Amino acid sequence: MNVLGREIDYGPQQLREAPGLTMTAVFTLAFGIGSTTAIYSIVEGVLLEPTVIVMASLSIFLLALPASLIPARRAAAIDPMRALRRE
Repeated sequence: MNVLGREIDYGPQQLREAPGLTMTAVFTLAFGIGSTTAIYSIVEGVLLEPTVIVMASLSIFLLALPASLIPARRAAAIDPMRALRRE
């Protein structure tokens, strides 16, 4: 138990003597905790809730359908021979 007490006293002393290392360690831990939280939130929202996947797929389909049908209808309305003569 005596060794543990000395180690607990020695840790903060070393952190005070090396402020650059301390700041690097603190920022690294903060970045790690923040990125882990963000990744977990994304994974939980996408993989653990199937309604999100269904809604995302549906919205992509609803946006892609008119984006492909409108140009296809315009292209189908053009007479190929007239288009070639104009060029």
